[in-house]
Amino acid sequence: MATPLQVMSLADMAAQQVAMSGCRPIVNKKLVKQYGSKAPVQLVTNRGVRVNSVLRKDEWEDLDRAIVPAAVQPLRLTGIIAARQNLVRPIASLGTLMAQYNQVSEMTAANISLRGHASGEKDLTDYSLVGVPVPIIFKEFELDQRVLLSSRMMGDGIDTSNAQAAARVVAEKVEDLWINGDSSVNLNGNTIYGLTSHPNRNTDTATNYGGGDWGTQSNIEPTIAGMIAAAQADGYYGPYGVGVASTQYNQAALTTYSDGSGDTPLERILRMPMVEFVEQIPQLDAGEVVLFQLTSDVLEWRPVTGYSPITTLEWASGDGMLGEFKVMAAGVPIIKSDHAGQSGVVHATGA
Repeated sequence: MATPLQVMSLADMAAQQVAMSGCRPIVNKKLVKQYGSKAPVQLVTNRGVRVNSVLRKDEWEDLDRAIVPAAVQPLRLTGIIAARQNLVRPIASLGTLMAQYNQVSEMTAANISLRGHASGEKDLTDYSLVGVPVPIIFKEFELDQRVLLSSRMMGDGIDTSNAQAAARVVAEKVEDLWINGDSSVNLNGNTIYGLTSHPNRNTDTATNYGGGDWGTQSNIEPTIAGMIAAAQADGYYGPYGVGVASTQYNQAALTTYSDGSGDTPLERILRMPMVEFVEQIPQLDAGEVVLFQLTSDVLEWRPVTGYSPITTLEWASGDGMLGEFKVMAAGVPIIKSDHAGQSGVVHATGA
């Protein structure tokens, strides 16, 4: 069973350790000139205190090279959305526990008359404030001081397997939040919803959207067309992104029509004027397709500045015999709906 995420308060000792203990390393240029890649590295805490890292400059570089590839690959959906500036609104501080947005209602229809001075119907928009908790997603590992010294004596590089594994599970959890949310993260009754779990999303079977099982080629385009119609019925007219489970993506991308066009179903979906991309999302269950409008009133990525997409913290054990590391990210995906409960997210199953 997965360990529930925790929303950390800076009043807690654990959060203070994250915020005030070791952070990213700094390298003294003079020492680099003197020692080259073997130059010692220091860490600077948020209080400005400098402490020695257990790793050297080249070892930090090896660690970073291992962490970055492991973190980037699983973040397919996160990466696509994070690359769109209109969908990203950074959170300034790790102390922000709740990201918020307003649901705004519409006014009633405008009045019309030949005599403009006639009294009209008065109205005001309604506002509902919605909160989403901002979690810290992390995994810790440690490096034994004696093993590290032994590898240096033998001329071996630093073992980066633990760093890679830690980065991978952090990245996978961030991606999972986009898709499934996490009801175990709860702050004052507020939780995190994903594209396939938001209560106000449009959801139905692919058959009911006008398509069906994508093993039958003729079902693929009608499914997407029906999902677009559902989004437009709620007032969301695109542009759209589409996420597809691996099996269905292959069915759309690797087969061609027998009408002599040479087209794949994927190519025809991408020619729909409102569809900007169709992406394979391995974390979706087989048969699932999600369509979502690419505007900030539908979804938004709220990363914490300095802690996204991923960072590594270091501190030493009490006796100095272990180097402790925390690979972590902080931020939250927000899936939205309007004041009337309408949504620009459409979720199909049974495709």
